[in-house]
Amino acid sequence: MSDAIVVEASRTGESSLEVSNGRASVTGAWDPEAGTWMPTELFLGGLASCMLANAMHHAHVNGIDVGGMSVRVTGETARRPTRFGHISVDLVVPDLADTHAEAIVRAASRCKVHNTLHDVPDIDVRIVRTSTGVDHPQLSTSTEKGGQR
Repeated sequence: MSDAIVVEASRTGESSLEVSNGRASVTGAWDPEAGTWMPTELFLGGLASCMLANAMHHAHVNGIDVGGMSVRVTGETARRPTRFGHISVDLVVPDLADTHAEAIVRAASRCKVHNTLHDVPDIDVRIVRTSTGVDHPQLSTSTEKGGQR
């Protein structure tokens, strides 16, 4: 695979964590705490910011004024397994002609995070021991599109 993006989340306290991309970091927590993000909020924030960035780029390239634009993402929890069962995205824009609004929706919907949610990736999870830095394939799990292996 090319163009890999690496993000690392590290435990920093009993229920707190830090997520870093090597350029910046964000503080998170398992439970809601003032000044922190929960992992599920980071997930929704990733979708919102990705869609906003795509929409802003499209608007810039095409000379469309979207001053004050924002994206609000709401995730509704589902159970068994716990996940988001429904995600709503509101693109909040100034008054735009319908053709510009439709183009903004199309551009926002082509972001990498949105595309990933529609074309579910394979996910491999494995144990890497801190003492050796070696992964242990016998202590791993993978999911394929549509479910578990």
